[in-house]
Order: sequence, then structure tokens, then C-alpha cells
Amino acid sequence: MSTLEKTIDLLRELPENQIEMIYGFVQLLSSKQVKDKIAEELEKDTKALPHADKAKK
Repeated sequence: MSTLEKTIDLLRELPENQIEMIYGFVQLLSSKQVKDKIAEELEKDTKALPHADKAKK
């Protein structure tokens, strides 16, 4: 049984208010993951740009 299947089985036994709380937490994790990925890509892009002092030469 996968982790997802185990989690779904546990969720089925919880009251609605606890499921809503868990859903909010999962959304938070997901948004943080997206923000971290964007920040990582921006950092790569920034490192690829020539430095301002080198561009003047």
C-alpha cells in the first residue's frame, strides 16, 4: 500500500474540521515548494547575468 493510500485511509476517519486543517497545511507546503523553486530559478538566472562593472568595459 502506498503512502498516499495510507494517508487517504487515515483521512477517511477524521472529522471534517481536521481534514480542512490538514488541507490548509498541505496548501502551505505546496506554496512554499513553489516559492523555493522560483527563488532557485531566479538565483540561477541572476548568476548568469554579466556583472554591471564587466558590462561597462
